[in-house]
Amino acid sequence: MKKIILVVAHKDYRDEEYENTRKSLEGAGVSVSVASTSTGNAEGLKGGKAKVDLLLKDVAEGDFEGIAFIGGPGSKSYVGHAVASGLAREFMSKGKVVGAICYAPAILAKAGILSGKKATGWKTDDNGEVPKLIAEEGGIYSDDSVVSDGKVVTAFNHLSADEFGKTLAKLL
Repeated sequence: MKKIILVVAHKDYRDEEYENTRKSLEGAGVSVSVASTSTGNAEGLKGGKAKVDLLLKDVAEGDFEGIAFIGGPGSKSYVGHAVASGLAREFMSKGKVVGAICYAPAILAKAGILSGKKATGWKTDDNGEVPKLIAEEGGIYSDDSVVSDGKVVTAFNHLSADEFGKTLAKLL
């Protein structure tokens, strides 16, 4: 069975992005684990709960075929975060699937793995901060709902979560 780690902010991840992505992955037979910066239940923006299986610092690339970062306001804390960026780069360097949805593609951009890659992400907040970060870091912004470039998958927003999960599952 293929395994993926979903990274959520411990507070204010986007509930639908987590829930619908997870549902699509599990529906495709993928084993899902959740990582965050604290143990216990992570709390979604709309009050949802996600059981944290691993601390982010304890994620081992060798235990998973992919990693995906869930968006929401809390995901901003992972932009430039040493551990999150390091994991994104490590999974990418090993040829594994790396994904991000909504605001979270900014994490991948700052980690330096979107250079030369087509990507999407939330653009109506903070005056288009995510598309700007993607472009500043050498990526090519797209308005598509879900973008797959090699083994990197990005998604626009919570409405893209089901397709995002299905695309991740196919690449795993």
